Amino acid sequence: ALSAVSTFAADDFTIVLLPDTQYYSQNEPTTYLQQTQWIRDNVEAENIKFVIHLGDLVNTPTSTTQWQNASAAQAILDNNSIPNSVLPGNHDMSGSGSPNYTRDTTNYDAYFPRSRYSSQPWFGGTYGSNNQNNYNYFTAGGMDFMVLSLEMMPRPEVVNWANAVLQAHPNHRVILATHFHLNPDTERHATNVGWNLSGLNGQQVYDELVYDNPNVFLVASGHICYEALVPSRNAAGGQVYELLSDYQRTFSDTGERYGAGWLRTLRFSPDKNRITVGSYSPKKDEYNRFGSFAIEYDMGGTPVPPPERPMADLRARWAFESGGGDSIGTRHLNVVGTAIDEGRFGSGLRLGGYPSQFAYRPTVGDPVLTVSEAFSAAAWIKYDADNDRLARIITVTPNAENGCNLGFLDGDDASSAIVVRVMKGDVSYHVVTDESIDRDVFHHVAFSFDDLAGPTACKKIKIWIDGEAAAVSEANHYDGVRGYVNNFVISRVDTPLIDVLDPFDFPDAHFSGVLDELRWYDGVLSDRQVAALQYAPLPGDANGDGKVDDEDAKTLAVRWGQSGVWTQGDFNNDGVVNALDAAILAANWGHDVTTETANGSAPVPEPSGLAILTALAFLSGRRRCRA
Repeated sequence: ALSAVSTFAADDFTIVLLPDTQYYSQNEPTTYLQQTQWIRDNVEAENIKFVIHLGDLVNTPTSTTQWQNASAAQAILDNNSIPNSVLPGNHDMSGSGSPNYTRDTTNYDAYFPRSRYSSQPWFGGTYGSNNQNNYNYFTAGGMDFMVLSLEMMPRPEVVNWANAVLQAHPNHRVILATHFHLNPDTERHATNVGWNLSGLNGQQVYDELVYDNPNVFLVASGHICYEALVPSRNAAGGQVYELLSDYQRTFSDTGERYGAGWLRTLRFSPDKNRITVGSYSPKKDEYNRFGSFAIEYDMGGTPVPPPERPMADLRARWAFESGGGDSIGTRHLNVVGTAIDEGRFGSGLRLGGYPSQFAYRPTVGDPVLTVSEAFSAAAWIKYDADNDRLARIITVTPNAENGCNLGFLDGDDASSAIVVRVMKGDVSYHVVTDESIDRDVFHHVAFSFDDLAGPTACKKIKIWIDGEAAAVSEANHYDGVRGYVNNFVISRVDTPLIDVLDPFDFPDAHFSGVLDELRWYDGVLSDRQVAALQYAPLPGDANGDGKVDDEDAKTLAVRWGQSGVWTQGDFNNDGVVNALDAAILAANWGHDVTTETANGSAPVPEPSGLAILTALAFLSGRRRCRA
């Protein structure tokens, strides 16, 4: 049971989606039977409240054998009083094509007629005398729900009827099911004529049926492999999720034919205001080979925040005081025609703009930066006022599958928006800040990527400007430069560490300005860490949290007498952690740049920190006596 994967709360309940069973009805009827029998066997354990078939019950609409197989599988649900609905996909009907585009649903109407469902307690109604378009009810978690199931590419008269149904049920939470709505690229389909049928496309269904009906919170569809999720907003500003699920061609090259029994599960947790989306195959008894993620949905409960990530670990820092040296590790950069200029703190890196040479390149043999499930970057940036072109600032591509970019969009002479793009495998996430920042002055820009924070780019990527979290929107606009989004290039194996603008590849995507205090982290930055970066680096602050405290003393003690870098306690950058560093730590003890509590007299150390400092002072004294 799914409860073996995650804990069920008392009010949790499950909705099951059955997408595209056409090949089971044609070639593997036992797999279809396994799916509905599993639902029957687990209806109590999983608190299954409704089962929604997403269309294409069969592969050949004229095959009575396939219809008999589909009917037998669905009968397991009907005979056990498990609320369910069906709808016709393109394989469940025959279209006449031009000019009339009539629909022949003879066998669908014969095997799944209105009379099959009209006496069931969950039945609501249909459009006309058949069951091609229907609505049904269920109650769960103290909430009233309605499932509205529409035919493939619904006709205008059907959408008019559906609008009336929705408006007659303003207090029901509605799941809209239709066969074809989303493409795998997360775009609503734009097909009005196809498969000898004519009707409304996915965008039109959203505009004419979903957008103005605030009771619709989920649109579920199949038809095309494999999965997609689009979070949208309706006219009232409410959250709508559009979900694609289809496994009919899953792993056919490995012998797992026809979909391998995969179905979609939606677990509703009202106390957490959360829906957990998963997948399960009764045939394989395997969970979540496909995407499993949680989406937020207000059911009157108290949202449970995701678990906190560990504090981001600083892996590289370039202060550009005299060149491209990494003051934290050994990820050094070579200058290619750049200059050291006045920075935010001391010196910075002046990038002159095309056609001058203005790139930093990694030193051969230095370790590469990682683009993992959680990483961050931060820098002080001043973008020259006389350059309003798009500009890549930072490109990190450890391999061809993973990478990220930070840069500016096209703007004007006065301001420009920040954009971040991250590539993980075959998926790209890109966001742009809703507001622009002024040019010709320094701004602190930071971003974090957290692959587990949610399913969308706006959940995974967070941007801070001058210490404050910035509102972002998903960016899907392209400028034609190699097909990449705006100023970002991701899959570039020729720059395995970090490249601050390569003028040879994109002469128009040039940054003209100054960078300072460029930092790279493993993990997700906290608001406190970002706030601390608004100030000059604090002597004695080994972990970069903006405070000099007990944790920094412990770090220094562990590395005492050994070689080290700043994050290990070497605050004077002489390559060894010793009494000189302990003195810097003691002189700055208790300072906290995020609350500006530092003052002329150092606060009294905490007991453990005091003990560490005393021990270090003793060790330092003994070593001097022996000298």
